Amino acid sequence: ILLLNRSEMIGNVRVVGVLLACAALARAANSTTATPGYSGDQCESEIFPCSNKIGGNLVLIVFYGLTLGVAAKLISDGAELLLDLNFPAAIVGGVVLPVLGAVPDSAMILVSGLGPGAQQQLSVGMGTLAGSTILLLTVAWAFSLLVGRVDIHTRPDGSKQGLDKTCTRFSFLTQGVEVNTSIKWVAAGMLATSLPYLIVQSSDWVFGPTKINVPQPSYVKWAAFATMIICFIGFVLYLVSQVESARRGNNAKVLEHEKKKRIIVSAAHAFLNAAIAQQARNIPVVGESAEEGASRQNVIDNTVRNAASKWKLKTRANAVARNGVPSGSAEDIHVNINDVAPLVKATEQEAEEEEPKWRVAVKSVSQLVLGVGMVTFFSDPMCDALTALTDPANQHIPIGAFYLSFVVTPLCSNASELVSSILFAMKKEKENISLTYSQIYGACIMNNTLCLGVFCALIFFRDLEWYYSAEVTMILVFEAALGAVALTCRHIYPLWLLLPVLAFYPLSIGGVAFLENVLHWG
Repeated sequence: ILLLNRSEMIGNVRVVGVLLACAALARAANSTTATPGYSGDQCESEIFPCSNKIGGNLVLIVFYGLTLGVAAKLISDGAELLLDLNFPAAIVGGVVLPVLGAVPDSAMILVSGLGPGAQQQLSVGMGTLAGSTILLLTVAWAFSLLVGRVDIHTRPDGSKQGLDKTCTRFSFLTQGVEVNTSIKWVAAGMLATSLPYLIVQSSDWVFGPTKINVPQPSYVKWAAFATMIICFIGFVLYLVSQVESARRGNNAKVLEHEKKKRIIVSAAHAFLNAAIAQQARNIPVVGESAEEGASRQNVIDNTVRNAASKWKLKTRANAVARNGVPSGSAEDIHVNINDVAPLVKATEQEAEEEEPKWRVAVKSVSQLVLGVGMVTFFSDPMCDALTALTDPANQHIPIGAFYLSFVVTPLCSNASELVSSILFAMKKEKENISLTYSQIYGACIMNNTLCLGVFCALIFFRDLEWYYSAEVTMILVFEAALGAVALTCRHIYPLWLLLPVLAFYPLSIGGVAFLENVLHWG
Protein backbone atom coordinates (compact mmCIF):
# COMPACT_ATOMS: atom_id res chain seq x y z
CA ILE A 1 0.00 0.00 0.00
CA LEU A 2 2.79 2.41 0.92
CA LEU A 3 5.01 1.80 -2.11
CA LEU A 4 2.75 3.31 -4.74
CA ASN A 5 5.41 4.41 -7.20
CA ARG A 6 8.90 3.44 -8.20
CA SER A 7 10.83 6.33 -6.67
CA GLU A 8 9.19 5.88 -3.27
CA MET A 9 9.76 2.13 -3.48
CA ILE A 10 13.50 2.64 -4.02
CA GLY A 11 13.71 5.14 -1.15
CA ASN A 12 11.78 2.95 1.26
CA VAL A 13 13.78 -0.16 0.33
CA ARG A 14 16.96 1.72 1.23
CA VAL A 15 15.48 2.78 4.57
CA VAL A 16 14.32 -0.77 5.33
CA GLY A 17 17.80 -2.06 4.45
CA VAL A 18 19.43 0.31 6.93
CA LEU A 19 16.93 -0.61 9.64
CA LEU A 20 17.43 -4.34 9.06
CA ALA A 21 21.20 -3.94 9.29
CA CYS A 22 20.83 -2.06 12.58
CA ALA A 23 18.34 -4.67 13.78
CA ALA A 24 20.89 -7.42 13.15
CA LEU A 25 23.47 -5.54 15.21
CA ALA A 26 20.88 -4.89 17.89
CA ARG A 27 20.07 -8.59 18.01
CA ALA A 28 23.75 -9.34 18.43
CA ALA A 29 23.82 -6.91 21.34
CA ASN A 30 21.13 -8.98 23.03
CA SER A 31 23.55 -11.84 23.53
CA THR A 32 24.95 -10.12 26.64
CA THR A 33 22.94 -10.67 29.82
CA ALA A 34 22.48 -8.19 32.58
CA THR A 35 25.05 -8.02 35.36
CA PRO A 36 24.24 -9.82 38.65
CA GLY A 37 22.41 -7.63 41.09
CA TYR A 38 21.25 -5.18 38.44
CA SER A 39 18.11 -3.63 39.88
CA GLY A 40 16.80 -1.92 36.76
CA ASP A 41 15.27 -3.32 33.59
CA GLN A 42 16.42 -6.94 33.41
CA CYS A 43 15.42 -7.32 29.73
CA GLU A 44 12.07 -8.65 30.87
CA SER A 45 10.46 -7.97 27.50
CA GLU A 46 10.62 -10.84 25.08
CA ILE A 47 10.12 -8.47 22.16
CA PHE A 48 12.93 -5.92 22.42
CA PRO A 49 16.66 -6.66 22.66
CA CYS A 50 18.63 -5.10 25.51
CA SER A 51 22.22 -4.89 26.72
CA ASN A 52 24.30 -3.91 29.73
CA LYS A 53 27.32 -2.95 27.60
CA ILE A 54 28.12 0.46 26.19
CA GLY A 55 28.54 -0.84 22.64
CA GLY A 56 25.30 -2.82 22.75
CA ASN A 57 23.24 0.13 24.01
CA LEU A 58 24.80 2.47 21.44
CA VAL A 59 23.72 0.08 18.67
CA LEU A 60 20.22 -0.10 20.14
CA ILE A 61 19.99 3.70 20.33
CA VAL A 62 21.04 4.01 16.68
CA PHE A 63 18.48 1.40 15.62
CA TYR A 64 15.60 2.86 17.63
CA GLY A 65 16.63 6.39 16.67
CA LEU A 66 16.56 5.60 12.95
CA THR A 67 13.24 3.86 13.38
CA LEU A 68 11.71 6.84 15.19
CA GLY A 69 13.14 9.17 12.54
CA VAL A 70 11.45 7.14 9.79
CA ALA A 71 8.23 7.14 11.82
CA ALA A 72 8.32 10.93 12.21
CA LYS A 73 8.86 11.30 8.45
CA LEU A 74 5.90 9.00 7.72
CA ILE A 75 3.66 11.04 10.03
CA SER A 76 4.79 14.31 8.42
CA ASP A 77 4.31 13.06 4.86
CA GLY A 78 0.97 11.40 5.62
CA ALA A 79 -0.34 14.53 7.31
CA GLU A 80 0.64 16.75 4.37
CA LEU A 81 -1.15 14.41 1.96
CA LEU A 82 -4.39 15.29 3.74
CA LEU A 83 -4.10 18.74 2.13
CA ASP A 84 -4.50 17.06 -1.29
CA LEU A 85 -7.87 15.64 -0.28
CA ASN A 86 -11.11 17.55 0.09
CA PHE A 87 -10.77 18.15 3.82
CA PRO A 88 -11.00 21.82 4.87
CA ALA A 89 -7.54 23.37 4.77
CA ALA A 90 -8.32 25.27 7.98
CA ILE A 91 -8.87 22.03 9.91
CA VAL A 92 -5.98 20.12 8.36
CA GLY A 93 -3.48 22.98 8.53
CA GLY A 94 -4.71 24.40 11.83
CA VAL A 95 -5.36 21.25 13.86
CA VAL A 96 -4.23 18.00 12.25
CA LEU A 97 -0.73 19.04 11.15
CA PRO A 98 0.34 20.71 14.43
CA VAL A 99 -0.98 17.82 16.53
CA LEU A 100 0.60 15.09 14.41
CA GLY A 101 3.85 17.03 14.26
CA ALA A 102 4.04 16.93 18.06
CA VAL A 103 3.24 13.20 18.32
CA PRO A 104 6.88 11.89 18.34
CA ASP A 105 8.05 14.20 21.14
CA SER A 106 4.83 13.74 23.13
CA ALA A 107 5.06 9.96 22.85
CA MET A 108 8.67 9.93 24.07
CA ILE A 109 7.73 12.13 27.05
CA LEU A 110 4.70 10.01 27.86
CA VAL A 111 6.43 6.62 27.83
CA SER A 112 9.29 7.96 29.95
CA GLY A 113 6.91 8.32 32.90
CA LEU A 114 4.72 5.23 32.55
CA GLY A 115 6.95 2.23 33.15
CA PRO A 116 8.80 0.95 36.21
CA GLY A 117 11.55 3.28 37.39
CA ALA A 118 9.56 6.23 36.03
CA GLN A 119 11.30 8.79 38.25
CA GLN A 120 14.68 7.89 36.76
CA GLN A 121 13.43 7.58 33.18
CA LEU A 122 11.53 10.87 33.37
CA SER A 123 14.87 12.58 32.78
CA VAL A 124 14.65 11.25 29.22
CA GLY A 125 11.28 12.98 28.84
CA MET A 126 12.67 16.28 30.11
CA GLY A 127 15.69 15.89 27.84
CA THR A 128 13.35 15.42 24.89
CA LEU A 129 11.30 18.49 25.82
CA ALA A 130 14.26 20.78 26.49
CA GLY A 131 16.39 19.42 23.65
CA SER A 132 13.65 19.76 21.05
CA THR A 133 12.89 23.35 22.03
CA ILE A 134 16.52 24.49 22.20
CA LEU A 135 17.50 22.61 19.02
CA LEU A 136 14.82 24.48 17.09
CA LEU A 137 15.74 27.85 18.62
CA THR A 138 19.47 27.48 18.01
CA VAL A 139 20.54 25.04 15.28
CA ALA A 140 17.42 25.31 13.09
CA TRP A 141 17.17 29.08 13.64
CA ALA A 142 20.85 29.73 12.87
CA PHE A 143 21.16 27.46 9.83
CA SER A 144 18.01 28.94 8.32
CA LEU A 145 19.63 32.35 8.70
CA LEU A 146 22.85 31.09 7.11
CA VAL A 147 21.36 29.40 4.04
CA GLY A 148 18.61 31.98 3.55
CA ARG A 149 20.82 35.06 3.78
CA VAL A 150 20.57 37.80 1.14
CA ASP A 151 22.11 41.22 0.68
CA ILE A 152 20.53 43.90 2.87
CA HIS A 153 19.85 47.19 1.08
CA THR A 154 19.57 50.48 2.99
CA ARG A 155 16.94 52.83 1.58
CA PRO A 156 17.41 56.62 1.46
CA ASP A 157 15.14 56.99 4.50
CA GLY A 158 17.41 54.69 6.52
CA SER A 159 15.13 51.65 6.52
CA LYS A 160 16.50 48.29 5.40
CA GLN A 161 15.25 45.78 2.87
CA GLY A 162 16.34 42.27 1.95
CA LEU A 163 16.99 41.68 -1.76
CA ASP A 164 15.38 38.35 -2.68
CA LYS A 165 17.73 35.81 -4.33
CA THR A 166 20.63 38.31 -4.21
CA CYS A 167 23.68 37.07 -2.32
CA THR A 168 26.91 38.56 -3.70
CA ARG A 169 29.41 37.76 -0.95
CA PHE A 170 29.58 36.55 2.63
CA SER A 171 29.28 39.40 5.11
CA PHE A 172 28.12 39.41 8.72
CA LEU A 173 27.23 43.10 8.57
CA THR A 174 25.62 43.59 5.15
CA GLN A 175 23.69 40.33 4.85
CA GLY A 176 20.77 38.75 6.65
CA VAL A 177 17.17 37.74 6.10
CA GLU A 178 13.94 39.70 5.89
CA VAL A 179 10.77 38.23 7.43
CA ASN A 180 7.15 39.30 7.55
CA THR A 181 5.99 41.34 10.51
CA SER A 182 3.65 38.48 11.44
CA ILE A 183 6.65 36.53 12.78
CA LYS A 184 6.87 38.77 15.82
CA TRP A 185 3.33 37.76 16.77
CA VAL A 186 4.22 34.07 16.55
CA ALA A 187 7.30 34.76 18.69
CA ALA A 188 5.11 36.66 21.17
CA GLY A 189 2.89 33.57 21.33
CA MET A 190 5.95 31.48 22.17
CA LEU A 191 6.88 33.87 24.99
CA ALA A 192 3.31 33.86 26.35
CA THR A 193 3.07 30.05 26.34
CA SER A 194 6.40 29.77 28.17
CA LEU A 195 4.92 31.42 31.27
CA PRO A 196 3.24 28.22 32.58
CA TYR A 197 6.72 26.85 33.23
CA LEU A 198 6.97 29.45 36.01
CA ILE A 199 3.97 28.02 37.87
CA VAL A 200 5.40 24.61 38.64
CA GLN A 201 8.96 25.88 38.72
CA SER A 202 8.15 28.61 41.24
CA SER A 203 6.79 25.98 43.61
CA ASP A 204 10.10 24.12 43.39
CA TRP A 205 12.07 27.32 43.94
CA VAL A 206 10.00 27.99 47.07
CA PHE A 207 10.59 24.46 48.34
CA GLY A 208 14.28 24.56 47.41
CA PRO A 209 15.81 23.21 44.19
CA THR A 210 18.75 21.72 46.12
CA LYS A 211 16.55 19.49 48.31
CA ILE A 212 16.76 16.27 46.34
CA ASN A 213 16.52 13.71 49.17
CA VAL A 214 13.58 15.32 50.95
CA PRO A 215 9.97 14.45 50.01
CA GLN A 216 8.40 17.33 48.14
CA PRO A 217 5.30 18.99 49.63
CA SER A 218 1.93 18.46 47.99
CA TYR A 219 1.77 22.00 46.63
CA VAL A 220 4.46 21.09 44.07
CA LYS A 221 2.13 18.40 42.68
CA TRP A 222 -0.81 20.79 42.63
CA ALA A 223 1.33 23.40 40.89
CA ALA A 224 2.08 20.75 38.24
CA PHE A 225 -1.64 20.08 37.94
CA ALA A 226 -2.38 23.79 37.47
CA THR A 227 0.39 24.00 34.88
CA MET A 228 -1.12 21.03 33.04
CA ILE A 229 -4.57 22.67 32.89
CA ILE A 230 -3.19 26.00 31.67
CA CYS A 231 -0.98 24.24 29.07
CA PHE A 232 -3.90 22.31 27.61
CA ILE A 233 -6.01 25.47 27.50
CA GLY A 234 -3.15 27.22 25.70
CA PHE A 235 -2.90 24.27 23.34
CA VAL A 236 -6.58 24.55 22.39
CA LEU A 237 -6.31 28.33 21.95
CA TYR A 238 -3.25 27.88 19.72
CA LEU A 239 -5.14 25.41 17.52
CA VAL A 240 -8.03 27.86 17.26
CA SER A 241 -5.61 30.61 16.18
CA GLN A 242 -4.11 28.26 13.60
CA VAL A 243 -7.56 27.46 12.19
CA GLU A 244 -8.28 31.18 11.84
CA SER A 245 -4.88 31.71 10.26
CA ALA A 246 -5.54 28.92 7.74
CA ARG A 247 -8.92 30.42 6.86
CA ARG A 248 -7.19 33.72 6.10
CA GLY A 249 -4.58 31.91 4.00
CA ASN A 250 -1.71 32.61 6.41
CA ASN A 251 -1.04 29.13 7.82
CA ALA A 252 2.64 28.24 7.37
CA LYS A 253 2.10 24.54 6.66
CA VAL A 254 -0.65 25.13 4.11
CA LEU A 255 1.33 27.85 2.34
CA GLU A 256 4.45 25.69 2.21
CA HIS A 257 2.53 22.74 0.75
CA GLU A 258 0.88 24.88 -1.93
CA LYS A 259 4.20 26.49 -2.84
CA LYS A 260 5.87 23.09 -3.24
CA LYS A 261 3.07 21.98 -5.56
CA ARG A 262 3.48 25.10 -7.71
CA ILE A 263 7.24 24.56 -7.94
CA ILE A 264 6.83 20.95 -9.04
CA VAL A 265 4.21 21.77 -11.69
CA SER A 266 6.18 24.67 -13.17
CA ALA A 267 9.43 22.70 -13.08
CA ALA A 268 7.74 19.75 -14.81
CA HIS A 269 6.55 22.02 -17.61
CA ALA A 270 10.03 23.49 -17.98
CA PHE A 271 11.53 20.01 -18.25
CA LEU A 272 9.00 18.93 -20.87
CA ASN A 273 9.67 21.97 -23.02
CA ALA A 274 13.43 21.57 -22.69
CA ALA A 275 13.25 17.88 -23.61
CA ILE A 276 11.24 18.57 -26.74
CA ALA A 277 13.51 21.41 -27.76
CA GLN A 278 16.62 19.29 -27.27
CA GLN A 279 15.28 16.46 -29.41
CA ALA A 280 14.20 18.90 -32.10
CA ARG A 281 17.67 20.46 -32.28
CA ASN A 282 19.38 17.11 -32.60
CA ILE A 283 17.35 15.82 -35.58
CA PRO A 284 17.76 17.33 -39.06
CA VAL A 285 14.69 18.58 -40.92
CA VAL A 286 15.85 19.94 -44.27
CA GLY A 287 15.79 17.25 -46.98
CA GLU A 288 14.71 14.48 -44.69
CA SER A 289 12.82 11.54 -46.13
CA ALA A 290 9.41 10.37 -45.01
CA GLU A 291 11.02 7.58 -43.03
CA GLU A 292 13.35 10.06 -41.35
CA GLY A 293 10.43 12.36 -40.54
CA ALA A 294 8.50 9.49 -38.99
CA SER A 295 11.56 8.51 -37.00
CA ARG A 296 11.95 12.09 -35.76
CA GLN A 297 8.29 12.21 -34.75
CA ASN A 298 8.56 8.89 -32.88
CA VAL A 299 11.61 10.10 -30.97
CA ILE A 300 9.82 13.28 -29.89
CA ASP A 301 6.68 11.35 -28.98
CA ASN A 302 8.62 8.85 -26.91
CA THR A 303 10.54 11.63 -25.17
CA VAL A 304 7.35 13.37 -24.13
CA ARG A 305 5.65 10.17 -23.02
CA ASN A 306 8.64 9.09 -20.95
CA ALA A 307 8.93 12.51 -19.37
CA ALA A 308 5.27 12.37 -18.40
CA SER A 309 5.83 9.43 -16.05
CA LYS A 310 5.01 10.74 -12.62
CA TRP A 311 7.99 9.32 -10.78
CA LYS A 312 10.37 10.76 -13.36
CA LEU A 313 8.57 14.11 -13.37
CA LYS A 314 8.96 14.45 -9.62
CA THR A 315 12.65 13.59 -9.75
CA ARG A 316 13.42 15.97 -12.62
CA ALA A 317 11.17 18.66 -11.16
CA ASN A 318 13.10 18.68 -7.91
CA ALA A 319 16.33 19.10 -9.88
CA VAL A 320 14.78 21.92 -11.91
CA ALA A 321 13.54 23.61 -8.77
CA ARG A 322 17.07 23.59 -7.35
CA ASN A 323 19.19 24.34 -10.43
CA GLY A 324 16.87 25.69 -13.10
CA VAL A 325 16.47 24.37 -16.67
CA PRO A 326 15.96 26.48 -19.80
CA SER A 327 12.37 26.47 -20.89
CA GLY A 328 13.12 25.78 -24.53
CA SER A 329 11.51 28.79 -26.17
CA ALA A 330 10.19 28.64 -29.72
CA GLU A 331 13.13 30.68 -31.05
CA ASP A 332 15.55 27.88 -30.11
CA ILE A 333 13.63 25.17 -31.97
CA HIS A 334 14.47 24.59 -35.63
CA VAL A 335 11.44 22.45 -36.49
CA ASN A 336 7.78 23.25 -36.68
CA ILE A 337 6.76 22.70 -33.08
CA ASN A 338 3.10 23.14 -34.05
CA ASP A 339 3.22 19.60 -35.38
CA VAL A 340 3.60 18.24 -31.88
CA ALA A 341 1.67 20.96 -30.05
CA PRO A 342 -1.39 18.77 -29.34
CA LEU A 343 0.86 16.09 -27.87
CA VAL A 344 2.69 18.62 -25.73
CA LYS A 345 -0.59 20.06 -24.45
CA ALA A 346 -1.97 16.62 -23.61
CA THR A 347 1.22 15.67 -21.83
CA GLU A 348 1.23 18.85 -19.74
CA GLN A 349 -2.38 18.20 -18.77
CA GLU A 350 -1.36 14.71 -17.72
CA ALA A 351 1.46 16.15 -15.63
CA GLU A 352 -0.98 18.45 -13.86
CA GLU A 353 -3.42 15.65 -13.09
CA GLU A 354 -3.33 14.54 -9.48
CA GLU A 355 -3.39 10.99 -8.24
CA PRO A 356 -6.85 9.53 -7.69
CA LYS A 357 -8.29 10.71 -4.40
CA TRP A 358 -8.78 7.18 -3.13
CA ARG A 359 -5.10 6.40 -3.67
CA VAL A 360 -4.01 9.60 -1.90
CA ALA A 361 -6.36 8.78 0.98
CA VAL A 362 -5.07 5.21 1.30
CA LYS A 363 -1.48 6.42 1.15
CA SER A 364 -2.08 9.13 3.75
CA VAL A 365 -3.91 6.87 6.20
CA SER A 366 -1.33 4.10 5.75
CA GLN A 367 1.57 6.42 6.47
CA LEU A 368 -0.16 7.96 9.48
CA VAL A 369 -1.14 4.61 10.99
CA LEU A 370 2.28 3.10 10.40
CA GLY A 371 4.11 6.20 11.66
CA VAL A 372 2.04 6.55 14.84
CA GLY A 373 2.29 2.78 15.43
CA MET A 374 6.08 2.84 15.09
CA VAL A 375 6.36 5.81 17.47
CA THR A 376 4.12 4.09 20.02
CA PHE A 377 5.95 0.78 19.71
CA PHE A 378 9.57 1.97 19.72
CA SER A 379 9.51 4.97 22.08
CA ASP A 380 9.55 2.78 25.18
CA PRO A 381 12.62 0.68 24.22
CA MET A 382 14.39 3.85 23.08
CA CYS A 383 13.81 5.31 26.54
CA ASP A 384 15.07 2.08 28.14
CA ALA A 385 18.24 2.07 26.02
CA LEU A 386 19.02 5.71 26.86
CA THR A 387 18.54 5.00 30.58
CA ALA A 388 20.59 1.79 30.47
CA LEU A 389 23.50 3.55 28.78
CA THR A 390 23.79 5.94 31.74
CA ASP A 391 22.87 3.49 34.52
CA PRO A 392 25.79 2.94 36.97
CA ALA A 393 24.69 -0.71 37.37
CA ASN A 394 25.83 -1.34 33.77
CA GLN A 395 28.87 -0.50 31.74
CA HIS A 396 27.82 3.10 31.33
CA ILE A 397 28.77 6.54 30.08
CA PRO A 398 29.29 8.78 33.13
CA ILE A 399 26.70 11.39 32.20
CA GLY A 400 23.03 11.80 33.06
CA ALA A 401 20.23 10.41 30.89
CA PHE A 402 19.04 13.98 30.41
CA TYR A 403 22.15 15.04 28.49
CA LEU A 404 22.02 12.04 26.19
CA SER A 405 18.32 12.43 25.42
CA PHE A 406 18.81 16.20 25.04
CA VAL A 407 20.93 15.53 21.95
CA VAL A 408 19.65 12.23 20.57
CA THR A 409 15.86 12.16 20.75
CA PRO A 410 15.19 15.64 19.26
CA LEU A 411 17.35 14.74 16.25
CA CYS A 412 15.26 11.60 15.72
CA SER A 413 11.87 13.26 16.09
CA ASN A 414 12.64 16.57 14.36
CA ALA A 415 15.17 15.58 11.68
CA SER A 416 12.77 15.64 8.73
CA GLU A 417 11.23 18.98 9.79
CA LEU A 418 14.69 20.42 10.43
CA VAL A 419 15.98 19.48 6.98
CA SER A 420 12.75 20.57 5.29
CA SER A 421 12.86 24.02 6.93
CA ILE A 422 16.51 24.58 5.99
CA LEU A 423 15.94 23.49 2.36
CA PHE A 424 12.94 25.79 2.16
CA ALA A 425 15.01 28.69 3.49
CA MET A 426 17.58 28.09 0.73
CA LYS A 427 15.13 29.63 -1.77
CA LYS A 428 16.32 33.00 -0.38
CA GLU A 429 12.90 34.60 -0.62
CA LYS A 430 11.11 36.63 2.03
CA GLU A 431 8.00 34.46 1.86
CA ASN A 432 9.96 31.23 2.27
CA ILE A 433 12.15 32.41 5.13
CA SER A 434 9.07 33.77 6.92
CA LEU A 435 7.40 30.37 6.67
CA THR A 436 10.54 28.74 8.07
CA TYR A 437 10.70 30.95 11.17
CA SER A 438 6.95 30.68 11.65
CA GLN A 439 7.34 26.89 11.80
CA ILE A 440 10.23 27.13 14.27
CA TYR A 441 8.39 29.40 16.70
CA GLY A 442 5.15 27.44 16.19
CA ALA A 443 6.88 24.17 17.08
CA CYS A 444 8.14 25.78 20.30
CA ILE A 445 4.57 26.78 21.13
CA MET A 446 3.52 23.14 20.74
CA ASN A 447 6.31 22.12 23.12
CA ASN A 448 5.22 24.78 25.62
CA THR A 449 1.61 23.62 25.56
CA LEU A 450 1.03 19.99 24.58
CA CYS A 451 4.40 18.50 25.54
CA LEU A 452 4.72 20.41 28.83
CA GLY A 453 1.10 19.53 29.64
CA VAL A 454 1.83 15.82 29.13
CA PHE A 455 4.94 16.09 31.31
CA CYS A 456 3.08 17.81 34.16
CA ALA A 457 0.28 15.25 33.89
CA LEU A 458 2.87 12.54 34.59
CA ILE A 459 4.15 14.47 37.63
CA PHE A 460 0.65 14.77 39.09
CA PHE A 461 -1.04 11.48 38.21
CA ARG A 462 2.03 9.27 38.65
CA ASP A 463 3.00 11.05 41.90
CA LEU A 464 6.53 11.83 40.66
CA GLU A 465 8.97 14.43 41.94
CA TRP A 466 9.87 17.65 40.12
CA TYR A 467 13.68 17.92 39.96
CA TYR A 468 14.06 20.01 36.83
CA SER A 469 14.88 23.54 37.94
CA ALA A 470 18.12 23.63 35.93
CA GLU A 471 16.52 22.37 32.71
CA VAL A 472 13.49 24.66 32.90
CA THR A 473 15.70 27.67 33.65
CA MET A 474 17.65 27.07 30.42
CA ILE A 475 14.44 26.67 28.40
CA LEU A 476 13.10 29.97 29.74
CA VAL A 477 16.38 31.82 29.18
CA PHE A 478 16.76 30.83 25.55
CA GLU A 479 13.10 31.22 24.66
CA ALA A 480 13.26 34.72 26.13
CA ALA A 481 16.45 35.47 24.18
CA LEU A 482 15.18 34.32 20.78
CA GLY A 483 11.75 35.81 21.40
CA ALA A 484 13.41 39.15 22.15
CA VAL A 485 15.33 38.89 18.86
CA ALA A 486 12.09 38.52 16.92
CA LEU A 487 10.45 41.42 18.75
CA THR A 488 13.38 43.85 18.61
CA CYS A 489 14.80 43.08 15.16
CA ARG A 490 11.28 43.25 13.68
CA HIS A 491 11.69 42.25 10.03
CA ILE A 492 15.50 42.09 9.49
CA TYR A 493 17.70 39.44 11.14
CA PRO A 494 21.36 40.38 10.50
CA LEU A 495 23.76 37.56 9.71
CA TRP A 496 26.01 38.28 12.71
CA LEU A 497 23.26 36.78 14.92
CA LEU A 498 24.39 33.42 13.55
CA LEU A 499 27.37 33.22 15.94
CA PRO A 500 25.66 33.88 19.29
CA VAL A 501 22.59 31.79 18.39
CA LEU A 502 24.72 28.78 17.43
CA ALA A 503 26.73 29.21 20.62
CA PHE A 504 23.49 29.00 22.61
CA TYR A 505 23.24 25.24 21.96
CA PRO A 506 26.42 24.14 23.81
CA LEU A 507 25.87 26.94 26.33
CA SER A 508 22.47 25.47 27.21
CA ILE A 509 24.03 22.09 28.00
CA GLY A 510 26.83 23.78 29.95
CA GLY A 511 24.28 25.88 31.82
CA VAL A 512 22.35 22.82 32.98
CA ALA A 513 25.61 21.15 34.06
CA PHE A 514 26.63 24.26 36.00
CA LEU A 515 23.31 24.55 37.82
CA GLU A 516 23.25 20.84 38.66
CA ASN A 517 26.89 20.25 39.61
CA VAL A 518 27.95 23.62 41.03
CA LEU A 519 24.71 25.01 42.49
CA HIS A 520 23.34 21.48 43.07
CA TRP A 521 19.92 22.17 41.59
CA GLY A 522 18.24 18.80 41.27
